[in-house]
Amino acid sequence: MRSAVLQFMAGFCGALGTIFLLLSLGTDYWLLASESCNTADTNTARPQRVTAEDNRPEEQDGSAITVLSFHEGIFWRCSYWNEMGKEDDSMLEFWITNQPLEKICSPAFLPQVPLSGILTSDSTTVHRAFWCIMSVLGLTMVMLGVFVTICGIPMASRRHYEAGGALFITAGTSFIHLFVHSLTH
Repeated sequence: MRSAVLQFMAGFCGALGTIFLLLSLGTDYWLLASESCNTADTNTARPQRVTAEDNRPEEQDGSAITVLSFHEGIFWRCSYWNEMGKEDDSMLEFWITNQPLEKICSPAFLPQVPLSGILTSDSTTVHRAFWCIMSVLGLTMVMLGVFVTICGIPMASRRHYEAGGALFITAGTSFIHLFVHSLTH
């Protein structure tokens, strides 16, 4: 009886975690991460002038603008600009209507770029893809390890614990490899 209750709780927690994961993938944060910037868009190619006093871009008419929000996804780094002093543009309005004054996007690169000194898009893309794959692999192994270990309830199956331990070791190795790789590069 006790093992049936524990198995039910493990399955319920796993299903609830999966539902929360799927819900989080539909939020605005992930929508911003997956957006691509259109290079033909007039807002992305709009020239900016930087003031000497505060290093902030300035509009053509002389009014200063500030960064309203900044987001860096896997492939794009986007900043949303807002004119200073405008009372009708606020952060709350930005999150509700999602209509910023200006959106400027550029390709995103990892801070840990290859040591070759030449920052071509191919080398940084390969490095970024390696970084993302190893991170996702490590997180997947941790989630699978937790699920298998929870399902391997006490005295039910020793093999569940062994499989969960192997997944944890694989995830740890993946994260250590990323850590050492980021220190050497």
